[in-house]
Amino acid sequence: MNMDIDVIIPLAGKGTRFEALSHYHKSLLPYKNKTVLQHIIDSLKKSDHNLRFIFVVNYKKEKIVDYLKKNLDSEEFVVVEQTEINGPLGAIFACKDHIKNSFLIHLGDMILKDNAQFLDFANDFLGIQIVPDFSRWCMVDDELNFYDKPITRPKTSKALSGLYFFKDKDFAIECLNEVFEKEEPLIKAEYQFSQLLKRYVTKQKFKLLNFGIIDIGNIDDFLRINNFNVGRFFNSFQENEDLFLKKSNDTKLINEYLHLKLLNEKNIYQFIKIPGKLALSFQNREIVLQMEKVGGLPLDYIYIFKENELEYYERLFIILLSELRRVIDVFSYDSEDTSFTNILHSRNLQNYLNYMNLIDKRSVISHGDYHLGNMLFDQNKIYLIDPHGRVLNCRYYDLAKLLHSVIYDYNLIKFGLYNINNSIFLYNEHLKERKLMFIELLKKYFNDEEIKQAKIICMLLFKTMQPLHKDNAEHVEIFERIHKKLKSEIDLGNFNIDIFPSEI
Repeated sequence: MNMDIDVIIPLAGKGTRFEALSHYHKSLLPYKNKTVLQHIIDSLKKSDHNLRFIFVVNYKKEKIVDYLKKNLDSEEFVVVEQTEINGPLGAIFACKDHIKNSFLIHLGDMILKDNAQFLDFANDFLGIQIVPDFSRWCMVDDELNFYDKPITRPKTSKALSGLYFFKDKDFAIECLNEVFEKEEPLIKAEYQFSQLLKRYVTKQKFKLLNFGIIDIGNIDDFLRINNFNVGRFFNSFQENEDLFLKKSNDTKLINEYLHLKLLNEKNIYQFIKIPGKLALSFQNREIVLQMEKVGGLPLDYIYIFKENELEYYERLFIILLSELRRVIDVFSYDSEDTSFTNILHSRNLQNYLNYMNLIDKRSVISHGDYHLGNMLFDQNKIYLIDPHGRVLNCRYYDLAKLLHSVIYDYNLIKFGLYNINNSIFLYNEHLKERKLMFIELLKKYFNDEEIKQAKIICMLLFKTMQPLHKDNAEHVEIFERIHKKLKSEIDLGNFNIDIFPSEI
């Protein structure tokens, strides 16, 4: 039987564990080419019941409301502002007058793996999962005793996962009112769901249902679900307090070790750091590369998500561009680098060889993969990781990789944020000013001929990278569209670096 269900999605909290990715509310962060919030909505809409959404907002409320207006019909949802930020239960209290039916609370920082059409609304239920770390969860046992972020391990490994269904709406609201009339906030001056649950179970009983969920409660979870790592796909990793170990049976790891060692010994960069404590060993038929463990966030995340003043990015871009300028001026050689020409041959792209005649192929010692995703920012230091392993490259190859990353949105593409279907594009509206500033700085460090060559290499990169992404048809399509646009401009003699819309 179809039921009328109110779905409450609390989105008011700032999410202090996400301060480093602060430009967007965490519910608008990406996962597999959609926002977390869109995954939640789409999953719940697969239910056979009549759903009405209640979104409780405060932090970044304008962005959330704008998103909802563009993605939901107005009769499908209500937006309520939580003016007093007093905990997750405070969000439910803020919207209680809008609750008309039995209601489901679905937290805004997790996604159901299981299809929502299997949700059983015949009975009250709580979503649970089995967790090893009890201290950050509200734990529950089979007798419906609740232990909110306990200090000592309770006799249960079941944790509330962020789904709460109350069939008896009137009694639930009665319990809710009693909590705020008679109780004090439980943790960090915040009212918790457990305070409502303890009162509700005096009359009603919850089923405990183990739903598969994808949790994005903090930055580590977000990086994990988006498959971020600090090395190439062919490595496995280990780490301890001080060291980071990369393991592989691929000899490319030897090249990477030699490359890092050379960059360190020759002091290639003045302000950018290369991880130290380098050592190479062989264990159990594997090559093991040891290096200093460095922390921080990758610069592609900071560039896309972190809400800083333009001056912050100006300082960052000056460092990255000035380092490239110095490397080209100091570490260039007259010997010709043929590696990129060889790549064109190996990928049957001989018809692009004429563009190589426009490029200065003299070699330079460089990183070889100088893009924001290979840079970590930690305590005001930039660490450059994961070099290509090819020490010598053509003079403007690394400049092209930086353009590829900052101007032509490689990092947005990598994490599924680049839209080619004429639908809403969320994640680059704030990058325009940063890109324009980068272009102005670029012109201060490099002349027109150098910029021309970097643009040609960018165009070729978007072509040569396609076979490496053959398992992701959307990436290949985007690369080809950008490649064609750049090629068209170059063939018409337009070597300017311009930003262009994402819908190309």
